[in-house]
Amino acid sequence: MFVDSSEFNRIVEKYTDVVFRSALSFCKSKSDAEDVTQNAFIKLLTSEVNFENDDHIRKWLIRIVINECKSLWRSPWQKK
Repeated sequence: MFVDSSEFNRIVEKYTDVVFRSALSFCKSKSDAEDVTQNAFIKLLTSEVNFENDDHIRKWLIRIVINECKSLWRSPWQKK
């Protein structure tokens, strides 16, 4: 089940601040946190997860942020 556009817009409005602050706390860089935030919402848009409630969405997004930050740290661009 893909998230429809109205539901996606609601989620983005509600959780952008939480997702960005989580990304910033892990990445320590504003530009990296913005990239991670964007990637997290792209993954939400293309995911096939059936969310039980808003708390499930929030926790899922934070987990995606953590995984995206770890991927960013492992990238060859970050090591230079």
